[in-house]
Amino acid sequence: GTINSGGIVSIASHIVKKEGFSALYKGIAPPLISLSIVNTMSFTAYSYFRELYGGKNGWDIRNSWAGMTGTPLIGLITTPENFVKTQMQMDNVHDKRFRGSFHCASTLAKEHGFLVLYTGHGINTIREGAFIGAYFYVYEGFREILLQHFVNP
Repeated sequence: GTINSGGIVSIASHIVKKEGFSALYKGIAPPLISLSIVNTMSFTAYSYFRELYGGKNGWDIRNSWAGMTGTPLIGLITTPENFVKTQMQMDNVHDKRFRGSFHCASTLAKEHGFLVLYTGHGINTIREGAFIGAYFYVYEGFREILLQHFVNP
C-alpha cells in the first residue's frame, strides 16, 4: 500500500514493518561494487594525468582537466549501472519483472542486445566529466587551504 506520511522515519518504519530490517539495504551491492571500481579508476587516472599535465597544488585548472580526462573509461562502468538503476526504478513502479539488478541487466541484454546497457553513454560521460573535473579542482583547492591553515600555519 501507499504511505501517506512523507517523513523519512515514517517511511523507514513502514518498510521495516512490512519487509524487515534488511529491506533497507536492498540493492546496495551493485552500487558499492561499481563505486569501488569507479573510484579506483578515477583516482588512478587523475594521478597519472595530473602529473602529465603538470597540475600544481591548490586552485589549478589542470587538476580539473586531469580528473576529466579519464571519464570516457569511467563512463563504461557508470553508464550500465545508471541505466539498470533507472530500469529497476521504473520496474518497481510498473511491472515488477526483474528480481534484481543482475537479472535486469541480463534480461535486457538478451532482449535488446548487450549495447542496450550503454544507452545514454554520451550524456552520462559528459555528466561524469563535469562532476569529476569539479571534484578534483575543489579537492586540491581546499586541500591546500586546509594544509596552510591547520598543518603549516
